[in-house]
Amino acid sequence: MINPADRNKRIEDEAKDAGMRVLLLDVVLGHGSHPDPAGDLSKVLADAKRMFQESGCYLSCVVSLCGTDQDAQNITEQRQKLEECGAIVTESSTEAAFIAGLIGTNGGGYYRAREA
Repeated sequence: MINPADRNKRIEDEAKDAGMRVLLLDVVLGHGSHPDPAGDLSKVLADAKRMFQESGCYLSCVVSLCGTDQDAQNITEQRQKLEECGAIVTESSTEAAFIAGLIGTNGGGYYRAREA
């Protein structure tokens, strides 16, 4: 939550896997969190999405955003940054997981074959 370097590196590594179709992330605002988590994350997500697009694929990014407008990071501003880079932003981890699951299983033949 404070230093996103490991998360960003993992996203960059995962973006090299042409079989991946959806990233599911949690962003938590408030005391002890990065001063601008969405500003940092949106750049990494935009780069990953661009890599996929260049290879003829599409990468979905689903983000569960937890916070309020009273947090120093301001949830409205954080949401806007994430949506501008093409992320689907939800207000609960349950909703985010559900949406990511739907995306990941759409055209499920590929995913079932990959798991076998």
